[in-house]
Amino acid sequence: MNSSVILCIIAVLTVVMSQKTLVVMDIYSGMPNPRWHLEGEERESFLKIAFYMYKDDQYSCMQSSHGLGYKGFRVFDSELTQCLYVQNAQEVELFLLKKYDSLMAENNHDSAHAPLMYHIKDIIANRKNHVEPFLANQSNSNELKNELRGPDNVTAYTPDKWNDERVITQNNCYNYATDVMTWSLAHPGRGSGQMGAPLDCDTAWHHSIADGLQPLDDKLTCPKGQPELGHYTALFVINSRDFHDLEGTWSHKRGMMPVTDLDNSKKKIECPHLSDTGLYKLCGYLIAVPSKLKIT
Repeated sequence: MNSSVILCIIAVLTVVMSQKTLVVMDIYSGMPNPRWHLEGEERESFLKIAFYMYKDDQYSCMQSSHGLGYKGFRVFDSELTQCLYVQNAQEVELFLLKKYDSLMAENNHDSAHAPLMYHIKDIIANRKNHVEPFLANQSNSNELKNELRGPDNVTAYTPDKWNDERVITQNNCYNYATDVMTWSLAHPGRGSGQMGAPLDCDTAWHHSIADGLQPLDDKLTCPKGQPELGHYTALFVINSRDFHDLEGTWSHKRGMMPVTDLDNSKKKIECPHLSDTGLYKLCGYLIAVPSKLKIT
């Protein structure tokens, strides 16, 4: 980690997008389109695939959508900086459709539901399918499942290590800030059994310490130089539940997105809490020694 610092910005989202994926089926013209949320393992499974789609302009919501009847799904998530339009992606569409079908079953759907599902599946089956390369890449991501810990000293800024397509979607800000790849989208407090309380600044701070991060005596002053052991980490929180981190001189990784060393204003980050971090507020600076951390 370049020079001596890693920043992890932790967001605690209270709106509908936090820790949820909003899915809107694009099917009706006059009536409101069906919408629902993916959460937990279903959300994580979808986002691992969505990352590869996100890199392809054909899945941007900016594209036009013509015709009547079923066309695809619009997907919104706090991990993605733009909406995805899922179309011509058979396996992904069927994944989303299965969730919708199960929700309708729970709500005692009417007699029109079964013919509608048959109609949609028929459309999906007869379309040209473009998404296999993304799914093939995703299957390769299972090769590196063992936990990987960085060294207990400051290292060079190496974003390619974290931007590898097998790594990026399964390791987030907390992984990056602690330099521990767990393949689980790590969370402060999970490794030390502290999960459950709302993740405000005070809670996130104490959960991080319980995981083994070491608080600085002057926790609100940007540290200089390098620690004797480990690397510096800064903890930030906003009223959103989104993981985010900055490393290096400094650099950051937004959830499952690529690592960068620029702040919100596209400027190099010299001191995190003096940089443009939007609505994120500093909780404090800590030291992370990868070999001594309980991160899951």
